[in-house]
Amino acid sequence: MSLREYSVLLDPRTRFVSFLFCLVLFLVTDFSGGGLWKFAAFFLMLAAVFFLTYERRRGSFRRFVRLSLYLFSLLLFLGLVLLVFSPLSGRARLAGFVDLAAKTILVFAAAYVFIIGHDFGPLIKAFYLWRWPQVIINILTFGYRYFLIFEEELVSLFRARKARRIGRRPFFAELKTTGSLLESFFLRTVDRSEKIYAALISRGYEGRLDFLTDFRLAGRDFVFFVALAVLFLAVRVS
Repeated sequence: MSLREYSVLLDPRTRFVSFLFCLVLFLVTDFSGGGLWKFAAFFLMLAAVFFLTYERRRGSFRRFVRLSLYLFSLLLFLGLVLLVFSPLSGRARLAGFVDLAAKTILVFAAAYVFIIGHDFGPLIKAFYLWRWPQVIINILTFGYRYFLIFEEELVSLFRARKARRIGRRPFFAELKTTGSLLESFFLRTVDRSEKIYAALISRGYEGRLDFLTDFRLAGRDFVFFVALAVLFLAVRVS
């Protein structure tokens, strides 16, 4: 079986359970101090999963890097808050930030490798097969759709800003311009999301999505999850 067939036929339920397993494992692992090697090992194994289960790796990797820029901005803000306002000592603050940053990066990487980087439609179908409550499926569906809108609008705004900028401006002028852009971004996102929902209603959407594709758990799904669990747990207990 080729890598392309493996990536297509891997059941989305396997990917979702793998993500939940990684999420719990990363949250209970301490990466401060001498635990940074575990962070590197987990990240390399996630990179291996990405290489094995993605066909268009170059485009997917570029999207991962683009989304990571927003993550690093969040980490910078959290780091400043933790280092400035934490009542702990300086070394404990640094250790806490390192642990928080490692957990955040790994959870984001796992979410991208197992969920975000793939087509979300099969995963929604998997939720129907699991008989999840309809309200939860609707929240996940619209949350993912609005996440895509968020990404597209933000990229287009800053791309337009870069195309229209000539030379460098003073820092506070740049800050004021960025604030105006973000205000416009939120307004455009809300307006576009309302138009998309109205288009869905006009096409007969009643809260449930129908799929022609059916999924069946196969031996490769169990082999994948068992191998993933064994390798990740081996790093965790080391």
